[in-house]
Amino acid sequence: GVAPLDVVPPPINRWTDVLACPCGLVGCLQRTPCKRSILAVLAFAAYFVALVRAMVDPSEARVAIAVAALGVASLFDTIIFFASRGEHYGYHLICLMFPDWIAGCQWVQLMMYIFVGG
Repeated sequence: GVAPLDVVPPPINRWTDVLACPCGLVGCLQRTPCKRSILAVLAFAAYFVALVRAMVDPSEARVAIAVAALGVASLFDTIIFFASRGEHYGYHLICLMFPDWIAGCQWVQLMMYIFVGG
C-alpha cells in the first residue's frame, strides 16, 4: 500500500542520520519509509573514513580514494552526494588529485562564478 501524503519522512539533521535514517531517496520520492541497505551504509562509512584520512595526511592518492568513495557512495544514495555538495566541491576534490591543485581550484571557482552566478 501507499502511505498517505501527510506522512513525511524525517529530515537529515546530522551526518549520523545518514547511517540510521529510514528515509532513502526512494522513500522521499514515494513518501513511504524505507531502509538503507548494508552496502549503502558501508559505502558511506568508507567515504567518511577516506575523507578523514585525506584531511589528516593529504596526498594525491588519498584524495583519489576519497573521490572514488564519493562516486561509489553516490551510486547507492544520492543524499550522500548532495550532502557533500558534490556539484561544487566534487570538482575541487578532483582538482586536489593533481600537483597544481591551487590553479585548478581557482579555475573551478572562476567558472562557477561566471556560468552559475556568484
